Amino acid sequence: MFHVVSIVHQGYRAPSYEELKGPILQSQKVDCNARLEEFKSSREHTRYVVMSNGWTIQKGRTLLNLLVNCPKGTMFIKSIDASTHIKDAQLLCELLDLFI
Repeated sequence: MFHVVSIVHQGYRAPSYEELKGPILQSQKVDCNARLEEFKSSREHTRYVVMSNGWTIQKGRTLLNLLVNCPKGTMFIKSIDASTHIKDAQLLCELLDLFI
């Protein structure tokens, strides 16, 4: 992918592994936390919709994602490995109850 970018933008240097896992990752973490705080601060004025979706990866593990939607957008909150659980409405209710 970076090869194609370097063709269009001559002289572009892709970030190193150390840059990606260090300052770039930390910058993105700060940005995500700031957006999450923005979501939290708006909860007094707006309504939220809690959403979940599930999928099975190639190794047969089931993952459930929990998300929150509000007028500011949708934010991923948490992913849960549900491989060892029976996947039914009871499990989903319990997980959403803990989440809320």
